[in-house]
Amino acid sequence: MLKHWAEKNHVFVLALSFDNEPLAEFPKFRPATTQWVNAAFAGQAISYPALFVVNRQTQMLYPVSIGSLSERKLNERMRSLIVKIKSFEGGLS
Repeated sequence: MLKHWAEKNHVFVLALSFDNEPLAEFPKFRPATTQWVNAAFAGQAISYPALFVVNRQTQMLYPVSIGSLSERKLNERMRSLIVKIKSFEGGLS
């Protein structure tokens, strides 16, 4: 579902792997380094699948979901999250 959604919305997905094995949908991946894990989970218990958004310009990381979502729920979550990110990051300057 994520691959289909990303292609449909022209979104780049950086797949991270805890076991250094790719997923069929995302054969290109990077290892989930301590730096990525700390940024994503901030000392909390690690749960997956997990989806985060990174603003490539500011390098800010935002949680989207822990666990799976339907495409409809992902669309709803992203619409809501984008508004919040723009508001938050607009206040940072």
